[in-house]
Amino acid sequence: GFEGRPDLLEAGAACLPLLGNDAARVRRVRDPRAFFALLDAHGIAHPEVAFERPDDPRGWLRKDASGCGGWHIRRAAAVDGAPLSTTQYHQRERRGTPMSATFVGNGREALLLGCNEQIVQPVGDRPHVYAGVIGPLAIDDTVQAQVRAALQALVAAGELSGLGSLDFLLVDDRVEVLELNPRPPARRP
Repeated sequence: GFEGRPDLLEAGAACLPLLGNDAARVRRVRDPRAFFALLDAHGIAHPEVAFERPDDPRGWLRKDASGCGGWHIRRAAAVDGAPLSTTQYHQRERRGTPMSATFVGNGREALLLGCNEQIVQPVGDRPHVYAGVIGPLAIDDTVQAQVRAALQALVAAGELSGLGSLDFLLVDDRVEVLELNPRPPARRP
């Protein structure tokens, strides 16, 4: 995806018509500090995040908001103590079912199109690599309400348009948002 390279998105938009989100909108929702602050401001649940290496890195993941497909996710305990870049952060590892919600936005409102269970698997020292989806799946009203509320807040705040996906963990009947992809969602690799 282009979420990690908004500069290329800008260059492409200078040559061809752009469908969906421009580079400024992508940057708005892919900046980890701004994104998690936005979630907090709207009361949207997410696993704990830290922008400094935790004193005890066990149980934490190191992620990069410019990555995709889970290849950027490493266990914090396995990564050297190098300083984090502006796109990197630590996130508490949680147990739950990895899910995604496909939506379409018009810059003000979101329409939930469906939800999928994500298939993730370890590959070497990368514990959560994307390997496809199962779905669309029927989800209960409690989960749907949480997903819709998160999407409404995020689409309006980010002025997002076009197709996108919201990655989240389903922990019992609680939605914990992981990230928003301001682009058409991936399917099977």
